[in-house]
Amino acid sequence: MHRDPSVLYVDLPLTTAGGALVPLTAWLLTLRTLRRPWLAAVTAAGALALGIRGLLGRWTPYRRPEVVYRAGKGTDGPPVPPDQSFRA
Repeated sequence: MHRDPSVLYVDLPLTTAGGALVPLTAWLLTLRTLRRPWLAAVTAAGALALGIRGLLGRWTPYRRPEVVYRAGKGTDGPPVPPDQSFRA
């Protein structure tokens, strides 16, 4: 399996810098414009949460769901024999 080494010298430093600078910038801009420290802290926490959510969405590999069709009300698929309804 081929691993891309650019993750170490491109992606990791940019992610680390962005993870530190985006909440700090959000805090400073909110504090400067609204002059409310508690609101600046909430804004920085929100920016951090959105950043973490974005990283998890980007870096977590997508796993295609395994679809199992069952006979019954509201299903469009063909009936599945009981021994093949669940795959382990």
